[in-house]
Amino acid sequence: MKFTQSFLTSGLLAGALAAPSRVIPADVQVAHFQFNGESESYKLNVTADGKVYQTKKDIPVKNINIDDYNANEQCVFKTTGGKKLDPQFETNSNDGSQMLVLEEAKPIVSVACEGTCIGIYGLCYSENNQPLGLCCNGFCAAKHCRPWNTNGP
Repeated sequence: MKFTQSFLTSGLLAGALAAPSRVIPADVQVAHFQFNGESESYKLNVTADGKVYQTKKDIPVKNINIDDYNANEQCVFKTTGGKKLDPQFETNSNDGSQMLVLEEAKPIVSVACEGTCIGIYGLCYSENNQPLGLCCNGFCAAKHCRPWNTNGP
């Protein structure tokens, strides 16, 4: 009897340990975008969890303000028909704001972002000089993320 009980317990434990587990991060970053067209604009917050978020808008977009997330590296924007867009990254040298600029205005139907980035003045290298991640809006210098606008307002 003890042998059967022990055998069953071992089998159940082994099955539980072998079951695949999914680790879900405690705090997933949210990217805040503003899509700008000729005469209209709209805002969209996208959780950087790899899922595809539909914009539900049919407005031709010229550029996207991306000041709090490294969307140039960590997001995929798609237009009608599922075509991936390849916008150009630009930074305003006066105020450090950043945006993605499309060659021609097109409706953006979906956005998917994944990963985290480090905010201004956050550490971008560990004490062991290992990179901790990409800067959201700026560049890494002296182990900290610095804003693009280093001259001040």
